[in-house]
Formats: sequence, C-alpha cells, structure tokens
Amino acid sequence: MNVVDAFHSVWSAPSLSPHAHPAAACFTMEDFELLTMLLSALEWRRHNGRIRLVTDRAGAAFFAALGLGHVWDLGVSPLPEPEVDPFLFWAAGKLAALRAQKAPVVMIDTDFIVWEALPAFEEPIAAIHREALEPSVYPPLSVFRMEEGYTPDPQWDYQEEACNTALCIIRNEAFKDAYTAAAFDFMRNLREGANRVTGMVYAEQRIISMCARARGFPIRALSTLDGLRPGRQTRFTHLWGYKDVLRRDTAEREVFCRRCAARIVRDFPQERDTLWRIPALARYCP
Repeated sequence: MNVVDAFHSVWSAPSLSPHAHPAAACFTMEDFELLTMLLSALEWRRHNGRIRLVTDRAGAAFFAALGLGHVWDLGVSPLPEPEVDPFLFWAAGKLAALRAQKAPVVMIDTDFIVWEALPAFEEPIAAIHREALEPSVYPPLSVFRMEEGYTPDPQWDYQEEACNTALCIIRNEAFKDAYTAAAFDFMRNLREGANRVTGMVYAEQRIISMCARARGFPIRALSTLDGLRPGRQTRFTHLWGYKDVLRRDTAEREVFCRRCAARIVRDFPQERDTLWRIPALARYCP
C-alpha cells in the first residue's frame, strides 16, 4: 500500500457518561487497553507510516500525564465535539475525527493492531472485513424511529453487507465527506428503536457500505471475519469482545498484559522506560 497517514481517536465522553459510569470523575483507560493502543501505534509506524492521535481535552490531559505524546509521530490533534448522545453513539468520536481529516487517510481503532505492511490495492475504500446483515445487530431501517423529515439517500441498497471499520482506509475526499455527513444525519435524527449496538453500527458500519455502493465505489476487504477469530489473528489483532474477558478474568488479563509489554520491549526497546514510568504498566514490564 502507498504510505497513507493514519489516526487513532479517543473520545472521553462515553466513559464519563452517567449512564455508563455514574461515579466516573475523570477519564482513564485500563492497563490492557493502554498496552494494545501503544502496540497499535508503534506497529503501524514500524510497518506502514505515520499516525496521529485525535482526542478531546480530557483525553489529551490523560495521555500527557502518562508521558505518551511521543508515541504518535504526527502528534496529538483536538477532536471536534461530535454533539450526539455519547452513551448511545459511543463510537461517534472516530467519525468526528475522520470528518476532520484529509483523504487519503487510515482510521484505526485503538484496540486494533496491524502486524505487517498492508498490501497494495487500487480500490478507493478498504475495510478490515465485511459483515453479514444479522438482524439482531443490523436491523432494517424500519426498526428505528426517526425524526419527521429524515430522508436517507434514495440510492442506498439495503441488502449491501456492512463493513467493520476497526481498520478503514478512505482515499476519496468527497466520499469521506458524504459518508460522515450521512452517519451524523442518522445519529442526530434517531429518536427510538436502537440499543448501544444497533444504532451505532448502523451509522458507522452500514452507512459506509451503502454510500459506497450508491457512488459506484468498490470496497476492498483486507481480511475476513473468520480470519480474525481467536487463534487465527496473525496479520491483524482486534480485541473487540475479548476486552470483556480481560475485564472479568484477572489471570487472563495478567497473561495478556505481560505478553503485550514483552512485545513492546522486544520490538521497541526504546519504549521500556515509557512502560516503567507508568505505574499501571510497570508491573508487566520484563
């Protein structure tokens, strides 16, 4: 792949929402989340190019206090406020961050690691994999109660499979603008009928594929859902649901964090001191 700048995004509002954590006083991240994010940024730089962090004021203060600003070689940029319900639309921050970038650009979730150079491809859009329209996850638009006057694109094909955007590459500026505009239009107009999965993934992962199809843009899938199942993650690692396991199982968490710290020290020995300076991570550092 031609070198394209990437970005991580961190929006503090979902974790500070009283619906999510009523007692949360300040933004923080768990040890396994931090270690995965560090590997994600460092491995991207090693194999594919530059990366920035887009975050809000609380996020920027958190990472600065930990001394992590240097990890993103393009620096830390301010996140424009998404202005949607952060509890329901917990991933809206990444779409707000995407909207503020210039294409071509790579959007990477902080729990996603690319372990090798991405292959060259010609399609204007790429996503890590496609997803079938399982009704419990991707219900039809008719399930959602929208504000009167909401008008989706009449060219959308509602049979088009969704795209998982944990890793997403967009090379066309006009498409990026159209996709993010349509996603926020949906989020702002949604009244009822969504839970914390269905509303967010419709905006993020269904609209991108329908927008692309309507404009005649093919989407390159870089992997398959089966290729990202546990035990098969060699080219890519995506924590996703495994984070729930790590929160519940302290022994599993210990093993995972020690493996991450050891990999950071092996691949990036200059970051050993970074780990030692962070009390929550130092205990895992070999």
